[in-house]
Amino acid sequence: MNENIGKIQEEIVGALLDKKALDVVSMEVGAVTPLADVFIVASGNSDVHMSALVNAVTDCLDRLRADYRVEGAMSSQWTLIDAGDVVIHIFSVKAREFYKVERLWGDVPIQRYESRD
Repeated sequence: MNENIGKIQEEIVGALLDKKALDVVSMEVGAVTPLADVFIVASGNSDVHMSALVNAVTDCLDRLRADYRVEGAMSSQWTLIDAGDVVIHIFSVKAREFYKVERLWGDVPIQRYESRD
């Protein structure tokens, strides 16, 4: 993983933790898929919380001058932000349990982040 991807990952994780995202993880998926180098996954506990998390990530990417697109911005279950080498998944708690994204990519290195209280 190159240094720029690491910086983007660090900044996004920080933005999510600042907004009290739940169960934040990053997964290094570059060795097993051409889709991205890193997936960042987080949960929100309500529609409003999920929206705040999406806004925090897009604001962060704007500050970093990164290109991205948002899929499912109006969804109350799952929003995906594709920033090229870094893809961010923001789930409702129920949708995250249903889709079990971490299990799909269970062979890759996963880093879990502690919430900031």
